[in-house]
Amino acid sequence: MTNYIHNAVYNLMKETGIKAGERFYLKTLRGRTVATGYFTDKYDFQIAEITKKTENMTNEVMWFHILWGDILIEPTERYKPANGDVYYCYLDKTNIAKKVWADQPDDFARHYIGNCFRTTDEAESKTDFYDTLCKQYEDHIPVVKSKTA
Repeated sequence: MTNYIHNAVYNLMKETGIKAGERFYLKTLRGRTVATGYFTDKYDFQIAEITKKTENMTNEVMWFHILWGDILIEPTERYKPANGDVYYCYLDKTNIAKKVWADQPDDFARHYIGNCFRTTDEAESKTDFYDTLCKQYEDHIPVVKSKTA
């Protein structure tokens, strides 16, 4: 693998919080799992299990789909509350809120980005969550310029 891909894998590991050896899901934009995989300690990844529809894809082809944004990496350990369950999430860099899962779009959005935690202690242990999230989406956040007289 080239240094570019090593750097990209390193950044994915950092952004997702997935460590070497931990399994993750590879999912389509519609949420269908197409494979499971894991990062190696050499900033590479291996496909562990592939669904029938993607059985002819090599690691390299899967990797390009990840880079293009067609396939998303999701930790297998991501907490998803059941309807009516209490969970905790970041509102901003320092404020953690207690929420009740109600199968609403904002609940699913928080889950999708990994902003659902079982306890306040778990949320507080992810102190870099907000910074990582902002860096991941900084190209998509609009810049508001103030009007000067």
